[in-house]
Amino acid sequence: MVYRKIRNKKIILPILFGILIGSFLVGNFVLALETGLSYGTLTGLGAQDIRVTAMSIIRVVLGFLGVIALAIIIYAGYTWMTAAGNVEKISLAKKILVNAVIGLVIIFSAFMISSFIIDNLIKITGAGPGGSSGCTPNACTGCHNICNSEGTGSSYTDSQCGEEIYCTITVLTCPKPETPLPKICKIEATRGTGLGGIPQGASGDYITIEGWYFGNYLAGTSKVKFGTAEASIVQCSGSPVWNERADNYSLVRVQAPTLPPANYGVTVTNANNEVSGSFAFAIVQTTVTKPGLACIVPGSGVNAQNLIKAEGIRFGADPSTTTESSDGLYFSLNQPATSYTGWEDSLITSPQVPPTAVSGYVSVKDVSNQESN
Repeated sequence: MVYRKIRNKKIILPILFGILIGSFLVGNFVLALETGLSYGTLTGLGAQDIRVTAMSIIRVVLGFLGVIALAIIIYAGYTWMTAAGNVEKISLAKKILVNAVIGLVIIFSAFMISSFIIDNLIKITGAGPGGSSGCTPNACTGCHNICNSEGTGSSYTDSQCGEEIYCTITVLTCPKPETPLPKICKIEATRGTGLGGIPQGASGDYITIEGWYFGNYLAGTSKVKFGTAEASIVQCSGSPVWNERADNYSLVRVQAPTLPPANYGVTVTNANNEVSGSFAFAIVQTTVTKPGLACIVPGSGVNAQNLIKAEGIRFGADPSTTTESSDGLYFSLNQPATSYTGWEDSLITSPQVPPTAVSGYVSVKDVSNQESN
């Protein structure tokens, strides 16, 4: 009866190790697949590669098997020590001990081999930090993004990689949904774009979000969330900057909430309590602040017209009192306002539209040459 149990164990043991080795083969196939990590971030999930997670699980399983093998060795020793000269018990203890030691050696060998393979495959495929591929050390990887010195990932930089070749953003089409549900088409990248073209901004930045069917603003229902954090809606003349055109194309302006650096899924909830799909946005860490432009009143005009005002935050010092030539209120084609009658940190009074300006976005540059949304 004892030998039958041992023989059964000898049959089961190869099966267990076959399954274990099979897990390594599965791991290799996993590393060859496109995991869609960049799409996963759109739902607000973490950014760790699923391949790294799978390999970590395999290592934990191997460690657990090692603990079991060690427990079996201790049990065999205990059986031997308490055999009291019984030949059958001693023989059983020896067989258990030999099998356990063999199993432990195989487990340790598998652990070392898998660790070697995993580490090298991660380096080759870039499954670790930095996305699905590596990058050239200290080279620009996007708008205000630079690769680290190890070539394993990139991070935001205020002072580098701001040239046009890196910061020209391809305009994507965003067709109107067939069903009247909110849909985000674009989120302004106030701090450039990261890997995968994900727009970036810092906590406190004014962020413009465009899309379809945001509807009219309803206090307590209409909202924008970065993950689970609700953003403050920017105000203009005491009213929220939340607009929908007659064709249902919409715009909302928010102040990015205070959050740790990470990728977040941004959603818009309209007055009918309908929630849009999630749109990926990265909060980056920086000590450099930017002006925030809430609105221009009126929102349209003609060349050489004196507008009423521009509202916002962190406009900085009056350009007429500084030696910096680049600060001011800028219209399309980088044309500064011809004149204005007042300049405060949150208000520009009576700015005049340049005589050659065309329709487009307006922004504010402060004395540090930091540009608003």
